[in-house]
Amino acid sequence: MSYTHLTTTGRVKIEIYLELGMSIRSIARRLGRQPSTVSREIRRNPGYESGRAQRRYEKAKTNCGAKTKLDDTIRRTIVEKLRATWSPEQVVGWLFNGKLAFSTIYRWIYSGRIGVPVYFADPYASWQRGSNENANGLLREFFPKGTDFAQVARDELADALAKINGRPRKCLDWKKAHEAFAEEVLRLI
Repeated sequence: MSYTHLTTTGRVKIEIYLELGMSIRSIARRLGRQPSTVSREIRRNPGYESGRAQRRYEKAKTNCGAKTKLDDTIRRTIVEKLRATWSPEQVVGWLFNGKLAFSTIYRWIYSGRIGVPVYFADPYASWQRGSNENANGLLREFFPKGTDFAQVARDELADALAKINGRPRKCLDWKKAHEAFAEEVLRLI
């Protein structure tokens, strides 16, 4: 048997139907719910008011589910490592081997439980790393996929990067990368 929670709209309808003096059974019939669902909702919220009932539901919803492993010590440790440019996967592999999943750290970051100046793209989501993927594509013009960079001379790599950064780019209003960088540095001085 499938179960769905009452929505804000459903709660507003309950409030209106109660004001109209309708019975619990007729309200349930109009909502397509069991009378016990409507009865329980009204019993949980004496003097039924839909806004208050929705706030109560949302508060209760945040307190349900699995208990979090996040405490102040773990939070401080994770934030310290993230600020040191570690990825959540590196944090878990080095510090919490097997006791925590890196996806949990991402979830804590996204939900605001861990507040850091940090953006992580989702794994296997190349469209979230457009600049990175574009830069990789530009490098592939000089070094085909599978190139062993240990075998590439520093001068050869520097020459390729100079050529790439010497091209005007639409995203920089047709400035070259080194020109845009120099302007930004001068603006900061």
